[in-house]
Amino acid sequence: MESFDCFKVKTNYKRTDDLKEGSPPNHTEILVQILWQSTDEDPYPNDFVFMPSRYKWWIPERDLKILEKVSSEEYQDERNLGLIETNNRL
Repeated sequence: MESFDCFKVKTNYKRTDDLKEGSPPNHTEILVQILWQSTDEDPYPNDFVFMPSRYKWWIPERDLKILEKVSSEEYQDERNLGLIETNNRL
């Protein structure tokens, strides 16, 4: 995996009590794109960090189950549909 690769994933949060408003619900299939790989100093050391196509907040690799790789065009097409609002809050 490398920056800007895109995937279909399923959310699999280790904790759900701290989800922010605009986060995808747990066990939801979504499209994501890798933004960066975190460093040892980050809260999620060495995880890839993903941006969902239709949700507001990035998600660390440890909270996702990768299902399959998708094209950047598929990710962008879905991103162009706009954000999905959720009631998830801190």
